[in-house]
Amino acid sequence: MSEHRQWQQHLGLLIDTKDGFDIIDCSACGFRHIVPIPTDEELENIYRNEYYSIEKPMCLEGIARDLSWWNLVFQDRYEEFERLLPPGRRRLLDVGAGSGFFLQHGQQQGWDVNGIEPSKEAATHARNLGLDIYEGMLDKTSAKNLGPYDVVHLNNVMEHIPDPTEMLNICHDLLDPDGILCVGVPNDYSPFQQALHKTCGYEPWWVTTPYHINYFNLDSLHSIMERNGF
Repeated sequence: MSEHRQWQQHLGLLIDTKDGFDIIDCSACGFRHIVPIPTDEELENIYRNEYYSIEKPMCLEGIARDLSWWNLVFQDRYEEFERLLPPGRRRLLDVGAGSGFFLQHGQQQGWDVNGIEPSKEAATHARNLGLDIYEGMLDKTSAKNLGPYDVVHLNNVMEHIPDPTEMLNICHDLLDPDGILCVGVPNDYSPFQQALHKTCGYEPWWVTTPYHINYFNLDSLHSIMERNGF
């Protein structure tokens, strides 16, 4: 018999349990996420002080080591933005700017770039590259100091935040007319992951509570983007 969980206004089929969190396929939200959802204060402490030192201590070093490969990825992305935008529209905000290398690549290509990053360690690294970084979380308050932009870039961000709908609304307001929102998230609970889990006995390595709150796939990402005006 299928088991359901309810927490506040969230209700859905129980998918997994890990580290005291349940992952549900939430009917209210239209995508899978953990319950209980951490508070803004808990998340700010995690990402400001812990994420790059405890959860991903080698992340910044690893990106720097593989930068020649990453620059190929970055170049593809900027070329796509330039294909979609008219000449002269080259202002970009990177939400969750991390190391800053994505912004550095754009700056070297003539883009006007800004970043916002909650981690003190990552923000310092990005500033040392000569970049303009706002240290903190993107919310309604911080957004008042930002924008407008031709591109808002959220790569590996939406899975970390407690309210993706609010984040998309903020991004919508930060964009100039006909601007671009670029979102990248893990494709979680994919057929590949499920096959390894059910057939080969792999543990669900993609469930990383409390860092990953939301677990999107192609359908649920498409749906939440459409519901919020994109």
